[in-house]
Amino acid sequence: MVKLNISLLKASSMVFIAFIVSSLFNYLFQIYMGRVLGPADYGILGSLLSLLYIISVPSETIRTTVMKFASEFKTMGQFGEMKSLILKAMRKISLYGFVAIVIIYFISAPIAEFLHIPSTFSIIILGFIFLVGIIYPVTLGMLQGLQKFGHYGINISLSSMFKLGFGFLFVGVFGFAVNGALGAILLSSLFALVISIIPLKKILRTERVSIISSKIYRYSLPVFTAILFLTIISNIDVILVKHFFTPTEAGYYAAASLMAKMIYFISHAFSNAMFPKASELHVDSRHSGRILKESLFYTSIFAVLGIVLYFLIPHFIVDLLFGAQYSPVAELIGLFAIAITFLSLSNVIMMYDLAIKKTKFIYPLVFSVILEIVLIYLFHYDLLVIIKTLIGVTIILFSSLMIVNKNEFVSNDLNLSVNEIK
Repeated sequence: MVKLNISLLKASSMVFIAFIVSSLFNYLFQIYMGRVLGPADYGILGSLLSLLYIISVPSETIRTTVMKFASEFKTMGQFGEMKSLILKAMRKISLYGFVAIVIIYFISAPIAEFLHIPSTFSIIILGFIFLVGIIYPVTLGMLQGLQKFGHYGINISLSSMFKLGFGFLFVGVFGFAVNGALGAILLSSLFALVISIIPLKKILRTERVSIISSKIYRYSLPVFTAILFLTIISNIDVILVKHFFTPTEAGYYAAASLMAKMIYFISHAFSNAMFPKASELHVDSRHSGRILKESLFYTSIFAVLGIVLYFLIPHFIVDLLFGAQYSPVAELIGLFAIAITFLSLSNVIMMYDLAIKKTKFIYPLVFSVILEIVLIYLFHYDLLVIIKTLIGVTIILFSSLMIVNKNEFVSNDLNLSVNEIK
């Protein structure tokens, strides 16, 4: 029997509401693009965004690392160290980002050829999105580590609203097509970055205290590895489908992936609320297994609800969101939701492990990624086969993570009171 953790539930609710608002506008952006661009161009956009998620792994690494150390600094009252972390991270990351833009420029042609994209300009825009996208997580991670979930929620919500607004302007009004959609993402991220600095102004006014960078780098390496392979396992299928299938089929698959991944996005509400709380308990040498179990419980509820809806009314959902031109997607989303459910539960476990500095989960994760790529390369007969492959791979991943973390589920933390983990 899972007992409610009021503190976790309250924080999760704040993040969950923000994720609902953010996801709503992100989905409206994607749906609008799917309708305006059509399946072929939307397939291009979907593959480019999946590529962006993979090359943006450093951004999630940065956010998670900053969130981890911000929560530790908060627990120990070390606000000067927080300022040093923000400034040092932004300075170094900006330099690396400009170097990345140059590299992306020189490799844009072969990437466009692999994805069957007629122009390299879209790839270059991705480079600038990447630059902003690896600076922005510094402030977001700080807000999460400080448990300023209200400010964090407002920021990610505004970011998605800006994206939809710019998308309507650039694509719907000016007709810039795929490049307009990418431009909307770039400008919305830039605006969100500026706004995210405002709640941190008190910390930026404190006296700067030096920090030990090597400690941060040692932690960031397993974080980078984990997020890299987690991002690959959740996005490489879209890229490979764009390579192996027709543009229209790739567009159908991208739409199905987007709808199913609503479950995955919701799981982030619980994992993001769980992370700083589990980290604090770990710093205080208190057991945090209950938080993991509760986060999995809440995620499972929403995942099962999503699966039921996708199987009961798939045609209604597809027609409502993307229109009749995407009707073949209806036969895909139910099974896709099952695969995404196991991926979402796996994500919760891995974020928990990162919060308590446990890295054994990396081995089954890497194995699952390799298995997914090999199987898709060997068996890409149709889109249903791809999705069934994902189901098998994600079940293996989740089962392996449960085994790796079995002690968290059998530990005697039942006497931990609600007040102790607030």
